[in-house]
Amino acid sequence: MNACLFTLWLLGVNDTQIGDPANQDEWRIPGFQLAMGIESFGSAGPAKTTIFNGGLGLMLRPTIHLDEQWSVAATLRYQMLHRGLSGYRWRATAGIMYHPFSSLRMLLSFGYAGMKADVDHPDVTVDDALSQGRTRDASAAALNSCDGTGAVGELEFAYLLRLGSVLATGPYISADLQWLHCEDRHDVIDSATGLASRTDQWWTTYGWGAGWMVVWR
Repeated sequence: MNACLFTLWLLGVNDTQIGDPANQDEWRIPGFQLAMGIESFGSAGPAKTTIFNGGLGLMLRPTIHLDEQWSVAATLRYQMLHRGLSGYRWRATAGIMYHPFSSLRMLLSFGYAGMKADVDHPDVTVDDALSQGRTRDASAAALNSCDGTGAVGELEFAYLLRLGSVLATGPYISADLQWLHCEDRHDVIDSATGLASRTDQWWTTYGWGAGWMVVWR
């Protein structure tokens, strides 16, 4: 019996009987909420490489609670890269959030992303063949660095523990898929233009993460 009641409490189904009903109702009414989180993540890619990297990041998310089950949210993430890639990446997304139970939140969002990072241990070195202007060859080996932007899609699941009528906290997990137009600048001067040579390439990377957030309303 105790196990059943605990399960119902975790799912947020028995809001009127477990905890403070006033606090539970206030979290389900429409209004503005602000979330901040700290997260650890990993990612892999681009294709045809063995680059795996990870790091720590911060998350900021204003949310408009529309009704008991739906919200719209904008998310900004900034993440420092290490192990495989050295640098940083960021993502700015907007999406729709579904909360089937009062404590469970599922967010699907899309937006704009960027990265500025160097490969710690390149699979290949840039040679003179890459110094003749710009190339756009998806079948070539991955660049030794990436400075670019592109599109991103994210999926996130969060579980919140309410600490009162204005504060909640809890864990979340996420997954993302990025398509970035990367550019790698070289020290070699292009004889035709007199400018530093650069090579561009599309990178597709996928990532995963876990973190802890605090939410105010």
